[in-house]
Amino acid sequence: NRVAGPATGPSVGKHDPGKRDPVQRIYTRAVELFQDGFPELARPLFEQVSAAGHAPASLKESAAAYQVRIAMRLHPKNMDQEVRAFAFRHPGSVHAMPLYREAGHLKLSSGDPRGAYTQFELARGSSGSETEKAELTYWMAEAAAEFGDLDRARLRFIELADAYPE
Repeated sequence: NRVAGPATGPSVGKHDPGKRDPVQRIYTRAVELFQDGFPELARPLFEQVSAAGHAPASLKESAAAYQVRIAMRLHPKNMDQEVRAFAFRHPGSVHAMPLYREAGHLKLSSGDPRGAYTQFELARGSSGSETEKAELTYWMAEAAAEFGDLDRARLRFIELADAYPE
């Protein structure tokens, strides 16, 4: 009898799709490259995953979301179009809210608080947890304050306080 442990069991070897499926391996390598700070090397790998006819739809969608993240960094002027195009191609995607949120933070850090507000608002309208929506409301208030709309900032902060009184 073999004891299941880190090196044995059903998730290792022939049952592990990451070990057998070349598209999954390509995706995993692309994510590693992206996380290690090499988006330009990850991009063609994500494109391969997106183009693979037999890849699961969820894997293709995730690869497409990474492609948008890469495009936002390499071509920040086009980030609005990139994120909206993704949301249009993948309605209801779990990746839309994080992409809008990321675009909002990129816009805020690059000195575009109005654009950030819009991205945070779009993110809040996407699927997400109540905690995520509260955080987005906070960032909407911060962005509004930064572009000088103190009434809008105050309303967002009041909305936040009403939703989370403790």
